[in-house]
Amino acid sequence: MSRVKLVSMPFDIRIHWGDSQSVGRYPTINNLRFAYRTNEKAGLRRDEINAAFSNAAQLVAFTLGLYPSGIVSTIRLIPIRPCAKILVNLPEGQSVHNLGFDASNGSEQSNHVPSKSVTLFLVLLGELSSRIMAQKRRNDPAASEDGPPFNMKACSIDNVDVTNLGDSNTSAWSSVMFCIAANLRWLSELDIGRFHV
Repeated sequence: MSRVKLVSMPFDIRIHWGDSQSVGRYPTINNLRFAYRTNEKAGLRRDEINAAFSNAAQLVAFTLGLYPSGIVSTIRLIPIRPCAKILVNLPEGQSVHNLGFDASNGSEQSNHVPSKSVTLFLVLLGELSSRIMAQKRRNDPAASEDGPPFNMKACSIDNVDVTNLGDSNTSAWSSVMFCIAANLRWLSELDIGRFHV
């Protein structure tokens, strides 16, 4: 029982790896397309993106609960619906960022998730992944289990610094979202019974 992959049970994350049939396909979380921007031609709207981000936030928040030490406490993830939130608590003050579209604050004009929110989510995911890998090495130095498929450092994933991406750079953001989804899938498939503190 200690080797059950409990995290993956409520999170079905599908990634289409490089086959010619997958061009233009979105990664999905529980059959919801995980994307940075809306796509009216594909029928991808704000509510679906919000639900996918909310599922992603639930996965990260759940896993953060299993690995609470060593994670930056200045950033908190609130996996609520219809729009997940990221709370930032700095000495200069607090701020709330929507991890999706929140019509109540005028974001209905935008066709993409706020890039700062995606960046903060990436920071949390990167710190969580680093913590998990460090814990694995401490518990079993001979462990051969690999880390996430795409390297994450501060505000970058797969060597793409998201702070340098323009909001309209659709292809770069699509690549970033694919990489985040792949790393979320890795997270959902971890053998948590052996490694959590």
